[in-house]
Amino acid sequence: MLLLAETTPAIVDLTHPQELLQFGKRLLELSQWLILVTIGLGVVLGIVNFSYRGERGEWLEREFANYGKL
Repeated sequence: MLLLAETTPAIVDLTHPQELLQFGKRLLELSQWLILVTIGLGVVLGIVNFSYRGERGEWLEREFANYGKL
């Protein structure tokens, strides 16, 4: 128990504003990166979905027919 009390906490200390600003900057950069990756993934999925648009009707009709046979 004594060992746990002596370890440094994982949360940034509020009495050190520079560390808190660096933590916020890293968090902001990570969130921006995550947003860009999500948007990029959405664009890629949209392009793939659009490219299969012509074949979708025939494939979906066959799947509905097979599902109806169950």
